[in-house]
Amino acid sequence: MSNADAPRALMSRRSLLRVGLVVGGLGAAGGVGRLAWLGAPAPGAALLTRRELEIIEAISELMFPEGNAIGVSWREVDLPLRVDALMTNTLAEAASVSFRYLLRALDLTSVFTHGTRFHAGTRAEQAEILTAWAEDFPQNLGVDAIKSVMAMAFFNHPRVLEAVGFQYRCPPGGPA
Repeated sequence: MSNADAPRALMSRRSLLRVGLVVGGLGAAGGVGRLAWLGAPAPGAALLTRRELEIIEAISELMFPEGNAIGVSWREVDLPLRVDALMTNTLAEAASVSFRYLLRALDLTSVFTHGTRFHAGTRAEQAEILTAWAEDFPQNLGVDAIKSVMAMAFFNHPRVLEAVGFQYRCPPGGPA
């Protein structure tokens, strides 16, 4: 059997290295591009941008306003920054990125339905948009995910836990 009859490799080592470097470089550029597109964190935030915090503030006003039944408002617990901390310290990166894209989808969708971004709309428009999202599949999954993350951040604040009567410790005398 001569060299001419031997099976040829589909790709030389040199070509494989070139392709690997190009694909790796594009992957790295794509990762940097994604981070750049998501934007830099707002002052005081570790992850979320100013716009994302504004969207969370608007939803917070609807979910946990002054004078709610719990007695603690979103402002008293600084809910937007608590959500930022939850995203940064607790949730997986993929979940945090998905959450951020959901916020952006909510904000931009309202441009088409109400002519303004969600965070810049009136409280009545914001409530209408959230209600519409809650009624239609698959948007209901998105609004439920947003509200769940915000509720986790809100209900884990010590003032809220105290207001609802939750205790971290066992009652006097130990467990029954």
